[in-house]
Amino acid sequence: MGLGHEQGFGAPCLKCKDKCEGFELHFWRKICRNCKCGQEEHDVLTSNEEDRKVGKLFEDTKYTTLIAKLKTDGIPMYKRNVMILTNPVSAKKNISINTVTYEWAPPVQNQTLARQYMQMLPKEKQPVAGSEGAQYRKKQLAKQLPAHDQDPSKCHELSPNESCYRCKLNMKEGDPAVYAERAGYDKLWHPACFVCCTCNELLVDMIYFWKNGNLYCGRHYCDSEKPRCAGCDELIFSNEYTQAEGQNWHLKHFCCFDCDCVLAGEIYVMVNDKPVCKPCYVKNHAVVCQGCHNAIDPEVQRVTYNNFNWHATTECFLCSCCSKSLIGQKFMPIEGMVFCSVEWLAFKPDRAGVGNYPTTQLIRQICIGTTGEHQESSVHRLKKTSSGNNQRTPGGQTGIHPTASRIGEPKNKITSGSTEPSGMCHLLIDSATA
Repeated sequence: MGLGHEQGFGAPCLKCKDKCEGFELHFWRKICRNCKCGQEEHDVLTSNEEDRKVGKLFEDTKYTTLIAKLKTDGIPMYKRNVMILTNPVSAKKNISINTVTYEWAPPVQNQTLARQYMQMLPKEKQPVAGSEGAQYRKKQLAKQLPAHDQDPSKCHELSPNESCYRCKLNMKEGDPAVYAERAGYDKLWHPACFVCCTCNELLVDMIYFWKNGNLYCGRHYCDSEKPRCAGCDELIFSNEYTQAEGQNWHLKHFCCFDCDCVLAGEIYVMVNDKPVCKPCYVKNHAVVCQGCHNAIDPEVQRVTYNNFNWHATTECFLCSCCSKSLIGQKFMPIEGMVFCSVEWLAFKPDRAGVGNYPTTQLIRQICIGTTGEHQESSVHRLKKTSSGNNQRTPGGQTGIHPTASRIGEPKNKITSGSTEPSGMCHLLIDSATA
């Protein structure tokens, strides 16, 4: 920004006289480059500038008149009170009139009162035009009301523009900004950036909590102070509580989401992030075996293919044609049925005779002595943790809950190689302790 270097350029120095070539403002020191004296030491005509400077002090205050607000430049009209006093001087024969001009006088209508005010000032400080007092007033005006304190354009170098505390983007001049008193006035936010640091939601009605350099909504500020029960949503003030599934619970509130039975020391299954006891899981949520059409207990092994499930037993996971057990064997799935051969793919629909699949008789012949490529199944036993707790089983996650903590293990996935015939399945083995 400019410093107004053209203002007063070449004005003679009242102190150095002819030793100064004329006023030339230093690019940042606020003094003359030639004689090192201040601008106030030079004969710079600044009467209008002085009026504007004082006028800005009263801009948009209760002292600003309506006419001043309507001015196009936005600077309130201010005119310092220049007073001319007439002092009659009596001689022996003639009476002459002596006038005294004060460059500033108190804004009163009574000249007698103004004269008394001026006469009570030290004579060398009375602002009589052209006197030492007028020069004194000029110096003090420049020192007490420096222009660069009011007008950024008169500053040599400003700090970077203020930026939003959250998005770090610069704030635009004239745009609204949010200040948080507890955060300090050195921080400000765009209205859309005034959000909770945890949930990133707008702070409703601009009600905020400030902690460790972060904004919080009321809920998450409380969460930073005390644990919150995942069951009742209330803060936990007791020293004893349960931690499970990455959440905190009152001791009596870690219970089955279906029947409300307490789960401490019991087996539970997580269903949609809610704990469910084993009986309720089997009754309401367990998957059904394609072989026996019974619910599959969460603690037993099962075989999963797409949306189909079987008990991992020789009685349930077997060939739909010849009843050969497929545990540890290769198989071919067809819409919920599994077969021990893939050679039926060579048959055409017109030779098979029924729909798009071979007849039962043809399939039964294929199942005997087949030599094709197949998917291989295998059963994985659940590993034990050091504490002896059961790890979870897919289709719901199970665990023993003596201290309200459950350890989980992901599904084991077995996929065939890239040379596998088209149509072969990908087998998922779900495992749990027997």
